[in-house]
Amino acid sequence: MNKKFLIALAAGLALFGAGCATSSQFGTTEQAQTPTSTSSTTTPATPAPTSTNPSASGTSAIPSTPAYPLQTSVTMDEKGFHPSTVQVSVGGSVSFLNTGKRNIWPIFGLAALDAKRAVRPGETLTVNVGPEAKTYSFYDKLNTKNKGTLEVK
Repeated sequence: MNKKFLIALAAGLALFGAGCATSSQFGTTEQAQTPTSTSSTTTPATPAPTSTNPSASGTSAIPSTPAYPLQTSVTMDEKGFHPSTVQVSVGGSVSFLNTGKRNIWPIFGLAALDAKRAVRPGETLTVNVGPEAKTYSFYDKLNTKNKGTLEVK
């Protein structure tokens, strides 16, 4: 009986050791976790200073955040574009959502930006603007009294 007990004990220890080795291999070992931050309050981030002129020491200017958003939205219906003037950063995009009851066809007078077909009620047209800062006038091809302005900076 002593021999069976020793064999069972040895087998149990071997299995326990194998289980410990396996669990530490997959990062499941138990260790006390120390929180990296104990503060429960947040303070607003201070924006980085921007500069358009290099300093006297010859360092380059600090990059600034875009003056206009990279993405913006316009709703359009039978009464026009809302808002009628939108701003977006160079390389950004504008989404035009048709909330009206009829088709609307935004035209910018520039083939790359013009919609290839009318936008049906409930549909969205996304226009990606190019790398050039420019102001575009646009209108509804199906109702030319509805106009708007897109400022790209």
